[in-house]
Amino acid sequence: MIFNNSRKNFNPHDSGMTVIEMIVAIYMLVLFLTVSVLITELSMRYLGKNDDNSKVSGIPRNAINDQYNLSLFLDRYAAVLSQPSISLSKISSIESSKEGDLPLGCSFTPNLSWQVPVSSTIPSAGNWTPGGSGYAICLRSTPLRESSLSELIENNANAKPGIYFLLGLNNEISTTKIPLRKIFCRPSSFCNY
Repeated sequence: MIFNNSRKNFNPHDSGMTVIEMIVAIYMLVLFLTVSVLITELSMRYLGKNDDNSKVSGIPRNAINDQYNLSLFLDRYAAVLSQPSISLSKISSIESSKEGDLPLGCSFTPNLSWQVPVSSTIPSAGNWTPGGSGYAICLRSTPLRESSLSELIENNANAKPGIYFLLGLNNEISTTKIPLRKIFCRPSSFCNY
């Protein structure tokens, strides 16, 4: 019954799409596929290639994993360097240390050159290291200079904790190696968060 009703409204001159409609439809299909391919290509350029040579212990090496692991490393170093047991003179010596062609206060292996008790790898990250991925860890101070620990303990009026930057700088310019920055306050027991 429904079929019979639709046959009544059938126009014998309706024979499908015109040539112009067909050209517009093909053009829209080509445009859609082009945009899809471009988006895929750009996202794969950022993610990097995941071939067998770019894996560390089965974990792919790409920009997202590098940023995550670098962030974990900077958090670890910030947690240790913000402790009052690390003296202000030790922080000053780290800032003025020089390793190879790197800027002052930078190191590919900061746990060794700075002699800070932080593990050089993250086991959950497949033994990822910043130096092995081309990142140097740098310590920089801000104009908000840290007062001595004795002044902070005595609660002097002008005594203030220091604000520092930990930087993860890459040794080459590319779209897959993005620098990272971590701000921390030290000594942590005198920082009001």
